[in-house]
Amino acid sequence: MYNIGPLAGYLENRAYETIDARSKLERKQATAERRRGRKDQSLTNKLSYARSAEAKAIALADEVALLARWLRDDILSVAGPEYAVRRGTDYGASYLVPIGYVNCRQKSAERQLPEPRVPLGPDVR
Repeated sequence: MYNIGPLAGYLENRAYETIDARSKLERKQATAERRRGRKDQSLTNKLSYARSAEAKAIALADEVALLARWLRDDILSVAGPEYAVRRGTDYGASYLVPIGYVNCRQKSAERQLPEPRVPLGPDVR
């Protein structure tokens, strides 16, 4: 959890930055439209890209936060099964859900994720 917490925080901050950037562009576009009576084409293109980047950043931050919650609350929680059961091959259904989710999203995430800025330990990769 120590390694995922900073990553989840970084991705959440990045999502908020993309929201802020998109809203600034929308304000600029509205100002340009009031002054000239039409939209600025260069701002329209930037705004289109900003909306796409915003949606991707929010989705990525939400998915990493969800996986962090699964790790914290279900997989690594002390109130769950004993350590030997969690480490062994006798996984319960609650452990197979996040594993299946990660396997399903792996190929998509490999294309979307940049190299993490938070150093991850050798056991995480």
